[in-house]
Amino acid sequence: MKFCLLYWIISISIVSIHKVTAQDSLFRTATEFGLIQELNSYLQTNQPVGYGKIDKKGIRFDYRFDQEMGKFYPINQARENIHHKISLEGYDKINKVNLYGKASYSISDLKQQKWNNVLFVNPHNPFTLGDSTGGDYDREIFSMEGAVITSINQDESLTVGLFGKYSAGNNADQTDPRPLMNAIRYTIRPGVTYEKNNWLFGANLTYEGYRENISISSVNSNWVHHFFLFQGLGNAISRTGTGYSRRYDGNGVGGDLQIAYNTGRLDNIVEIGYLRNKESARDGSVSSFFKAGNFEESSYHIANIASFRQDKQTTHQLHLKGDYNPTKGIWFDQIQMVDGNAQHIWQVYNQSVKHKENTVSADFKYVFWRKAADLDNSYILSLSGKYRNSETNHYPEGYFQKYATLFTQLNAKKWFKLKDITHLVVAANAGYRSAISKQSDFAGIQLNDLYSYPLYDYLTAEFWQAQLSVELNRRLNLNGFSLRMFIVPSFNYIQTLNDTPSFRQKDRSRFEIAVGFIF
Repeated sequence: MKFCLLYWIISISIVSIHKVTAQDSLFRTATEFGLIQELNSYLQTNQPVGYGKIDKKGIRFDYRFDQEMGKFYPINQARENIHHKISLEGYDKINKVNLYGKASYSISDLKQQKWNNVLFVNPHNPFTLGDSTGGDYDREIFSMEGAVITSINQDESLTVGLFGKYSAGNNADQTDPRPLMNAIRYTIRPGVTYEKNNWLFGANLTYEGYRENISISSVNSNWVHHFFLFQGLGNAISRTGTGYSRRYDGNGVGGDLQIAYNTGRLDNIVEIGYLRNKESARDGSVSSFFKAGNFEESSYHIANIASFRQDKQTTHQLHLKGDYNPTKGIWFDQIQMVDGNAQHIWQVYNQSVKHKENTVSADFKYVFWRKAADLDNSYILSLSGKYRNSETNHYPEGYFQKYATLFTQLNAKKWFKLKDITHLVVAANAGYRSAISKQSDFAGIQLNDLYSYPLYDYLTAEFWQAQLSVELNRRLNLNGFSLRMFIVPSFNYIQTLNDTPSFRQKDRSRFEIAVGFIF
C-alpha cells in the first residue's frame, strides 16, 4: 500500500512539475544536488523560510541498495542490515512561491536483532521493550516532507514558510515471539522572517507528534518467553508469557529565533532554540493498563553559521553548534487490584524519577569550496569535529555511566569532466573517535554482561573509519527533454581499537550503490 502511495506521488510530481528544463535546473551531478542542504547556510537552521533561499530548480529520483555487516555494532541493533530505498526530491518556484518536496519508501531486512522491540521511540527514552530471543525483522518505512515559502508584502521583506514531515513505519519478526510494531512521527514547523537592509530576523515554532503500537504474539502457546521492560542502563523488569503489548504516545513543542547579517560576501546566521519532548508508555489493555514509564526531554541549542565568499569561485564556511539535553524518566510503582466492577486494574501508589541523563554536545565544521563555472576542477574540503559528554544516573540503586568522546573527520570531494556530457565525482572521508574519559558501575544489574556493558563498550569505543564513493553521471536527451543519469557506488569501513569481549570481531563495513536521474 505504501509503495502504491509513493508511486502515485512520483507520477503526480513528474506530470505536474512546473516545466523544469535543462535551462531551469543547474544541478549537473547528484553530489551537487545533495550539497544544497549541506552548504546552504539557512538550511542549517530550523527556519523553513530557508528553502526560499534556493535559486535552483530540479528533481532527483533514485534507488539505493546498501548492505551493512560486521560485529562492531550496538547490542540492541541488527547484526546485518540489507536496505532497499526509492526516493524522489525536488525544488521548484512558481511566481513568488518556493516549493520543496521529498518522498521515500524503504524496506529493510534486519538480521539477528534482539533486545529491541521499538521503532520510532526517542533514542534517549530509557523505557523500551525487548526480548532476548531476537530474530530477523522486516521493516518498512514511508516518509514524506515538504515546504512552501512565499513573501506576503510588496517589497518582499516579510516572508512566511511552512515545513512538514510525516513518517510511518512497521517492523515485524515472523518467528516466536512475533513482535509487530506500527509507528508514526510527524513534525509541523511554521516560520517567518523579516529583512531590512543587510539584516534578517526570524522566528519559527515546532510541534511534533508520535504514536507507536507494539503487539507481541506466539504461534506455539506451549512455549513461554521472557519480555524485558527496560528502565535504563540495561536494568529491566522481566515478564513471562506468550505475548505482550505496549502503546507509546508523545509530543514535542518548541521554537527557534534567528538573526542574520548579509553583506553579499559575508553571510552570518545565529540561531537559538528550545524543544520540549514527552513520551509515555502503557502496557496491556485500555481498561487495565500498566504505566511503563514517562519520559521527558528538554533540548537547548545554539548555532552560528558563517559563510564568506572570497571570490566568484571560492567560499569558506564555519559551522559552530552547541546542544544541552537534560532528560528524565519517571517510573510508577503499581499494585494490581480489583475494582468495583470486578475488573483487575493497576493502581499507582508511588512515582519517582528513575533515570536521569544529561548530554552536552559541541560541533564544529569548516568547509572550503572551490567551484568552477563548468564544474571542472571544482572541489570541496572540510574538517569537522563532534564532542559529546554524557552522564546517566539510575535511581535508587545508584547505577551510572559517564563518558566523553571526540570524533573528528576530514572530507574531500573532487569533480572531473570526462567529456562534454559526462562528469565524474570522487568523494572520500576519514575519521577517528577517541574516548576522553569513561566511568561506569552496573554491578547488580541482571543483564549487565549481556546488555549493559556491551552497549557501554560501543558508546565509548575508540575507532577509525574511512569511506570512498564515486559518482559517474551522463547527460541524456530524450525527444528534447534533458536529464542526467547517475550511478554512485560507495564503501564505508569502521574498526575499533578497543580489546574487549563485547566484540568478537572489531570491524563493520557498509556497501551502497545508488542509481537515478536528475531532471
